[in-house]
Amino acid sequence: MSTPSTTPEKPAPAPKHADAIRTAVCGLGRIGQPTVEGALTEHPGFTFVAGMDNLPERLELVAKFPDARGYTDYQELLADPAVELVILATRSLDHKAMTLEALAAGKAVLVEKPVTLNLADTEELLAAAQHAPGKLLVKHNRRYDAPLVCAKKALAEGKLGRVVRLQLRCGGYNRRSDWQTLKEFGGGQLLNWGPHVVDWALQIVGAPARDLWADVRRISAAGDAEDYFKIVFRGPDGAVADIEIGGSTLPQNTWHLIGEHGTLAGDDKQARLKYCDPSTLAPLTADSGTPATGQGYGNPDAITWTEETVDLTGDDLAFWERVYRTVRHGEPFPVTPDDVHETMRILDLAKQGTPFA
Repeated sequence: MSTPSTTPEKPAPAPKHADAIRTAVCGLGRIGQPTVEGALTEHPGFTFVAGMDNLPERLELVAKFPDARGYTDYQELLADPAVELVILATRSLDHKAMTLEALAAGKAVLVEKPVTLNLADTEELLAAAQHAPGKLLVKHNRRYDAPLVCAKKALAEGKLGRVVRLQLRCGGYNRRSDWQTLKEFGGGQLLNWGPHVVDWALQIVGAPARDLWADVRRISAAGDAEDYFKIVFRGPDGAVADIEIGGSTLPQNTWHLIGEHGTLAGDDKQARLKYCDPSTLAPLTADSGTPATGQGYGNPDAITWTEETVDLTGDDLAFWERVYRTVRHGEPFPVTPDDVHETMRILDLAKQGTPFA
């Protein structure tokens, strides 16, 4: 007798919308393949109609979809009238040229981060996109990650008070050796994790950034691109963003958000909050006198603290729902051109004066 599997079956995808977006994916590797088999399969607003890759063997993925066509030539894919939306999951070096070609062909484009390799190229791309409004979308999909959603909710509810400092820590000690360790291909952590964490920080402390300081270096990876960076900057109201990627051999809290009367800390699975209601605090006045003998330091306030632990569950399709609404129904896309520009400006500033510029 066979033993029943204890692994829950994956639910069948929802039926596709009648107006599902006919979508092509270029680059069927580490990002493209899970995009096809994940979001484009599971979200009812997308139909996978074409895939393109320079490696013919990767087109075996396309063969799993009877109504999809496979291409090894990008121009042939752009000439396919069935394709409405092109998703670019190719190497960072190729993003600018391929996006411009897709826009010129009248396609909507969702380009993987980084949108380009530097601010000048980003400005050129954003200028071209002005002639194709609603056509260029940049995949800052981690804006919908559960920790950021939780942090923004806590701030909106007033639990933490005004933001004082946001500390972000991601990645660890990693002896990486693939193409993303090479500058000529747009490698390095500034263009890999950088767009995500800088976008997180800007969502919390605001834009534009000022007083930026950065430390960028290579610690353990192969190649000639950076595998570690630390960026510190202020938002317009003075709140500090402190971002560090890579290097540590011990785990750290991914998030540590300090407000005037509360703190949130945690990772992608759980958040812990401790905060008080400032309206319950007695008025406090500074005393210039000599402390009494035996008096300790500080003020012996009896503060009533509220503590919460929140188990975080992400919504993997939340970002894709916004893509669908923008492309099909013309709703404003939450990742604006200004967001993209400010993110790339910060990453450019961080590289200035380093061997990785």
